Amino acid sequence: MITTPTNESQVIENFIKKLLAHLDECNVDKLQLFPTLFDQHSCKIIVNSQPFAQPAAFIQTWLQQVVATQHSITSIDFHTIPGTNTVICNVNCKVRFEESGRDRSGADSAILVSSSTPSSRNNMHSKGSLPSRNQRIWGSYYGVSIQIVLHANIFTDNPPAGVIAGLNYNFVYKPEDSLITI
Repeated sequence: MITTPTNESQVIENFIKKLLAHLDECNVDKLQLFPTLFDQHSCKIIVNSQPFAQPAAFIQTWLQQVVATQHSITSIDFHTIPGTNTVICNVNCKVRFEESGRDRSGADSAILVSSSTPSSRNNMHSKGSLPSRNQRIWGSYYGVSIQIVLHANIFTDNPPAGVIAGLNYNFVYKPEDSLITI
């Protein structure tokens, strides 16, 4: 398959959307293809300066200890590095967290809820309008910067497998009214 710059842009954009959709997915059964995106032998993953030895450890931590999320892409920039068979992607996006205090499976989350909540949320809860257990309460958006190192076979493999060689996920902005402590 011959790729053009337009095709490459579409491939990268679709792949990034797929990656973020996997991070947002709450149904563990639907995530069977997620680990196959990572190069299982040499992938390096860092989240807010915390390294993960294996992609499986990152995925397990994300699924078990992070509440439900919603990512929204604001920009994508990528460059193919000649002679290295790699593509470097810089993704800027927003993410917001479900702030009811439950994880993806409905159990208490490992991310702590701040003890000092904004007065508007205190008033909401004090009036007896507590949300039901299954109702999602979305917080404000955080700013996120993601750098991804991909193998260039992302342009030829369909579906892409083992193409993520590195992932660096950093929070660059925390809203003041967020209940989540990261």
